[in-house]
Amino acid sequence: MKKIKLLIVLLLSFVAIDVVKAVDEDTFSDDITLFNALDIEIDGKGTNELTDDIITIKIDKDIPSDVSKYYAVISNKSTGDFSATASNPTTINKTDGVGSVLKKSGSNLTINTHTYYESNATDLSKLYFTIYADYGDSKLTQISTSERADVYNEVDFSKLEIAHEGLTSSTQEYANLRFSKVKLANVDNYSVVICSKKELVKESYQDVSAQGGEDSTNCVETYLRELEGSNDLILSNPNPYAKLISLKDGKVYVAIYQEDPTHTYVRVSDIKEISRPEDLALGKRTSIFLFDDYTSSFFWNMGSELRTKYNYKIGVIDDKSLLAKLKNEESGSMAELLEYAKKNKAVLSGSSTFAKSDATLIDQNKVVLGKYYFLYAEITDPSGYYTLEDVHFYECMKYNGKLWLAQGDDMSWEGIGETKTKTKKNPKTGIATYTAITLSVVALGIIYIKTKKVTKFPQS
Repeated sequence: MKKIKLLIVLLLSFVAIDVVKAVDEDTFSDDITLFNALDIEIDGKGTNELTDDIITIKIDKDIPSDVSKYYAVISNKSTGDFSATASNPTTINKTDGVGSVLKKSGSNLTINTHTYYESNATDLSKLYFTIYADYGDSKLTQISTSERADVYNEVDFSKLEIAHEGLTSSTQEYANLRFSKVKLANVDNYSVVICSKKELVKESYQDVSAQGGEDSTNCVETYLRELEGSNDLILSNPNPYAKLISLKDGKVYVAIYQEDPTHTYVRVSDIKEISRPEDLALGKRTSIFLFDDYTSSFFWNMGSELRTKYNYKIGVIDDKSLLAKLKNEESGSMAELLEYAKKNKAVLSGSSTFAKSDATLIDQNKVVLGKYYFLYAEITDPSGYYTLEDVHFYECMKYNGKLWLAQGDDMSWEGIGETKTKTKKNPKTGIATYTAITLSVVALGIIYIKTKKVTKFPQS
């Protein structure tokens, strides 16, 4: 609750002369003294549930029994010739402000502001309060200065930090934004606007489409929720953020807005620039399993709901030095494989779709038992998004009389260099085990990758 001290400024002498003509000088002087030092408290600010009598004026003097001659004019302008207005404050132009008679409430005064919030005033983030008196001369006489009041909660956004959340070394599928070092009393009254260009982030809005559109190439609106086990906040729906950050520019601009009583959202934080996080390591951006009867593939980098298609190129790896590096997981070996795959010819190529099981990409007549293969994947869709590459390596093996391309611990590496001694965090045994981030169940030799059952075993 914010208190705003109203300090009276001495009225100019010519104003005082006019007032004295209409009212006893002592009465005028008493009124000046009465409203010389005021505290204004605004209840319910920062919500869209503001009702009558929400503003309380506290004064340290005895309040007259009859306060009906005093009015408060509330405006979004710091100046205005309201003194020439007829004593009925409702005649004040609502685009300039609205007047309300003061009411006595115990030892305090209150103001009915409901009509103002329903008016068509354009900027509720800056309200000015001025006290007037009706001395019976068909006008209102100003008896206090015009001071600004803030209708919003006193939330300090100066230390706000925004960082990527939910990223791991193996998936960005659940990427979010984390908002820290800010405390909001009621997150339901705030929204987050994310735009692809800084100039699209406006000072206020009622419909985010007015800021550039709700599609993925301009601005999107989402909301906040508390991060469980933390004092921080995250986006309630991170998908719009993932869409915009996946654009070619690789940057988005984020700001927090607060809803005012007219259901207008006003920007209350600085605009923060967020850059796209680094892509996952090569070989981890996608998972592509090449069996003899079907192909199962998944996308783990940011924007998985968008990046649905990929072009592939499958070719032979006949460089034993490179194979030895891959076998021993040497630093830089995946980057070397990527360049090797891009410049060498394909034995199979085409396009496929993530997150579904398609017909096998393997042609039994074009792969050879015991040979090693690469798969180069290029993700270029949808239009406007940055191109992402990934690469995998396999060994052609046989199962139930048919050829398939094995990965990881299912590979024999027969005849490929010496195996360097290393400690495996999760040693695996004779079952082809694939981790699919969200679900990996190993039971009775059956492995599930997300919703797809995998029943492939290495040849005996």
